[in-house]
Amino acid sequence: MFETVVSFLDMLADMNSDDPAVRSSAVQLLTMLSPLMQQLAQSQKPATVHYAAGRWKSLQEACANLQVTHDPQEHLWDRPDIDKVPPATLSPDVDSVIQRLQRSSYRTIDNSEASIRVVVELLVLDRLHNLRDSGALERLQLHPEVDVCLTLGDAYITGRADWLLCHDDPQYGINSTLLAIEANRSRDFSSADSQIATYLTAVQASRAKVTKIHAIAFGITTDSNQYKFWFLDSEQRIFSLV
Repeated sequence: MFETVVSFLDMLADMNSDDPAVRSSAVQLLTMLSPLMQQLAQSQKPATVHYAAGRWKSLQEACANLQVTHDPQEHLWDRPDIDKVPPATLSPDVDSVIQRLQRSSYRTIDNSEASIRVVVELLVLDRLHNLRDSGALERLQLHPEVDVCLTLGDAYITGRADWLLCHDDPQYGINSTLLAIEANRSRDFSSADSQIATYLTAVQASRAKVTKIHAIAFGITTDSNQYKFWFLDSEQRIFSLV
């Protein structure tokens, strides 16, 4: 039994190894053990209350259950230094496609969630394509439709993020997430607030578990015309910037 515990601790340590081969091997082993671990964990848990990220009635309700705070008057993400960042432009081909989509006469798809996702993916992938990280050990990847779960006391919270921008595959953990993105139609735009709050809280909790130095999280909500930026700090305060 003692040897088993030691081996498991070694495997967890290998998950944070700087050696990609060691980390990959540990991930494969953990994936094999994951179903059994989940069954054991569930068998020992008391009765829980389940919440779905898309069912919150308001951001305030979500924050209360997520144990984070957001004051619309005080928690404004004011970053005047952003104005000093050199502007960037899209690749001409991508810019042309987006403009044609936004001027499309096919109104049946206009502002649908599907068309919004096309625009957002074009924007993000264009920026990733222009990153100078071809020689990096870990490259940023955009992962769509990522299932996210979070346990807070007797509350079990689940959701599905439209995208997570990560260094590692999120199916093995979301602690490498740099950015969560949620897209909604204009008429449903405000409902994305509570969803992004859920995903940021889950990312922060995941980073804290593996003792990441910066247990913070960033997010974006959009309807492809307006973009709202989010930041969850280490004191569980959510800031927003339009």
